[in-house]
Amino acid sequence: MDQAAYRGTENLSFQRRRRMLRRSVALLTLCLLGAALAAAVRQSRILHQMQTDPEVATVWLAQVTHGPNHTLIRGSTVQRWANEHGVHALGDYQVLTGSFNGEPNGIEFWFDYDSHLSSKDLECHRVGQTAFVDDLGQIYHGFLDFQGKTVGVYLPGYDHAAHSLTCTLHWMPRRPAAPFPVSRPMTFQVPLPSLRRTLPPASTLPAGPVSVTKNGVTVTIGDMHLSPPQLRTLYQGQRDLMFRLQIQGGQIADDNVAFAPPALSRLVTWPYKYRMQPRNNFVLSSVGTNFAITDPYGTNLLPETATITIPPTNPHAGKDQSLAWIAPVNGAGRGTDCVRLHFHIQPPSRSPKAIPPDTVAFDIPVRIAP
Repeated sequence: MDQAAYRGTENLSFQRRRRMLRRSVALLTLCLLGAALAAAVRQSRILHQMQTDPEVATVWLAQVTHGPNHTLIRGSTVQRWANEHGVHALGDYQVLTGSFNGEPNGIEFWFDYDSHLSSKDLECHRVGQTAFVDDLGQIYHGFLDFQGKTVGVYLPGYDHAAHSLTCTLHWMPRRPAAPFPVSRPMTFQVPLPSLRRTLPPASTLPAGPVSVTKNGVTVTIGDMHLSPPQLRTLYQGQRDLMFRLQIQGGQIADDNVAFAPPALSRLVTWPYKYRMQPRNNFVLSSVGTNFAITDPYGTNLLPETATITIPPTNPHAGKDQSLAWIAPVNGAGRGTDCVRLHFHIQPPSRSPKAIPPDTVAFDIPVRIAP
């Protein structure tokens, strides 16, 4: 190849590289503009919920997180890239991990604020009985999550039939400072994600007791009721789900079920009176499975640390036992017209020395009485 032809080939290769570089720069610019636009839209929505009490603070809803990932992201991808390259003139990118991160079914409101008081650290408290109410008129109890200056308000569960949540709060100096002055009530509202229903309509399920026989074991479930809101501590459940369960041919074999000793059996009454006892007052099973209760949208209603309690029983005595069970639940409400119960029954051994038979798993949808 002569020198002129070589130079022509080299120029053509250079032009191709230049075109590719231009395309890459244009694509990167488009991505950055898209990220900036998305951040601007998100910020615009947040600013619409900015509220000011000139005597106390200006407060805005920075972010709302759902499900197990309760982390607050502050800043854009552009700021993150700039920070990684030592540039902070555009502001800082920050990720805050909430105290309730990993909890699967909750929702957390993240608030930022500018304090107008000498005390720069603020906290918030509910107005009246509770801070949260959904569009179905149901109340919920929230829990504070301080992450430096940022304040999170966490709700462990909500009725998935609801479409929005409203959170109303007072703001004041953070303890141990004196709790005055107190701001006027500030109300923030967010839409809830729409979920696909996994259980059939409650109208298609039996209104009375449901009996299922499997591998020689028969279970009958009935009288299922949901208590009014209890507004208790985080892991006790904000409502009680109460039902009767009769087992023939075995006994319950799930780790999160506790059998109250005879001396405590009088503390469990039907249908709505129950007093929690210390955990060591119960006898727990240990077979590596859990009793699960899911709502019509497939969400588990039982807190991970919750224990279902029942009075004492002797399932091998040959007598039919119909027991009042109490399950503390989060996220149940007016839209919870039925639930799915998933549990395991251990049939008795044929002799004391025989290997126990395998547990029998039941998965039963049950209607809740209105």
